[in-house]
Amino acid sequence: MTGRIFFLSILSCCTITTSFLFAKNSPQKNILPLNETYALSPEDKSLTSLRTAYRTIFSHLHRTDIAPGAVIASPSKDHPNYFYHWVRDAGLTMLELVDLYRLPLPAERKKFIESLIQSWINFETQIQNTALAHSTLGEPIFTVHGQIYPHAWGRPQNDGPAIRALAMTLFAFELIRQNRMAEAKQLYRAELPAQSPIKRDLEYIAHHWRSPNFDLWEEVKGEHFFTKMAQRTALILGGQLARHYFNDSAAGTFYLNQARELELSIQAHIDTDKNLVVPTINFIGDSKGKNSGLDASVILAVLYFSLGDGFFDLHNPAILNTAKTLENVFSQIYSINSHVSKNQTLFPLSPGIGRYPEDVYNGAGFSEGNPWFITTNAFAEYHCRLAGSSPNKANASQLVTKGLGFINRTLLHSDTNGQMSEQFNRYNGYMQGARELTWSSMSYLRAYRACQTKNNYETTIFSLINNLQLIKQGAQDRHTDKNK
Repeated sequence: MTGRIFFLSILSCCTITTSFLFAKNSPQKNILPLNETYALSPEDKSLTSLRTAYRTIFSHLHRTDIAPGAVIASPSKDHPNYFYHWVRDAGLTMLELVDLYRLPLPAERKKFIESLIQSWINFETQIQNTALAHSTLGEPIFTVHGQIYPHAWGRPQNDGPAIRALAMTLFAFELIRQNRMAEAKQLYRAELPAQSPIKRDLEYIAHHWRSPNFDLWEEVKGEHFFTKMAQRTALILGGQLARHYFNDSAAGTFYLNQARELELSIQAHIDTDKNLVVPTINFIGDSKGKNSGLDASVILAVLYFSLGDGFFDLHNPAILNTAKTLENVFSQIYSINSHVSKNQTLFPLSPGIGRYPEDVYNGAGFSEGNPWFITTNAFAEYHCRLAGSSPNKANASQLVTKGLGFINRTLLHSDTNGQMSEQFNRYNGYMQGARELTWSSMSYLRAYRACQTKNNYETTIFSLINNLQLIKQGAQDRHTDKNK
């Protein structure tokens, strides 16, 4: 698209100034050595990270020590233990795989991706049954064999069913496009009580979106912008699926009407005085000191769930101001952001972005929060997507350069293979928290795609995916993995 810059060619002329010798929870005195030159070019590092991201996702989907279709959040089993299946994280991963599946891949490769999606659908159907037998569909976390997490947790979390329904709905639309209606009917059937996975979730969302629940960070209970945006999108697309393809017009109309009511509720998240989008309103219980009204989940919500219909899209003034304010705040509170590139033209470097300013979770306990790969990659995606819709070439170029700066930031703090954990330390820049976080890999894939032209992106992806041996190897890489 006009004004968009292919970031590999921008960066191939220079070297990254870092040693990339990362260690988990490194002492604060050992600051990331930005004055040293790393021999691997940024072009090589970005492609290595892309390959690593796909291998990570495939391996986290296809292990012999988990049930088929389960998606581990991370192979980390201790400090912290993320060796579980989160409905939200798995659904977001599947949204990325469904996007990949919709590309014109060779038949054998497409079949492999479809098998992963179908296994996930089967597993989710199983845990829906389990959740309904013991709790509600807002149950957020399961063991890798499909049992409900047996300990106290932030329950319910109602973004999970919405994201799950959305991913399955998009897959159903693709099956219908391929004239595979019989298979699509396994995902949605017009019956009550609902027995098919999409309809189960849509019924739950439509009847419970007003209910207080826990946010995506699993910390506070109330009404959440991120959750509501996911629910709105799931209801709109699910309503269209029901009405146009499954002879369920009454239900489809009900879902669409609930989406319209949700829109009024979402509008209540705008702070008109500050022109910001507030992440949570109407707290129930402890607000965990979240007094700033700032949270990067607002930007994640727009990136993941905006339909491009003008409702809280990328160019919404309150969204633009929220993104700008978040960047300014995180630039100031994280010391590592004072380390900048010597040449911002050849190697733009944007600040690391955290979850919210008051964050105290450090990846294994509670002290001080850090920048996250998820959120920093999201800011890369946000700026590059803004550029893609900008009619002004100069403005688009500036936005892409800024987006590339966020990608460079995450590449800077990843390891030599481009592997990304959950966080990187606010003082020294070293990775910490859960290693090989699935969501981090997914967020990098989204950022990479946003900062490419369509042809360059598809050419690169085809080159990787066409090597089926790479996929199969990646799927088996860690089946005997033990936490390090």
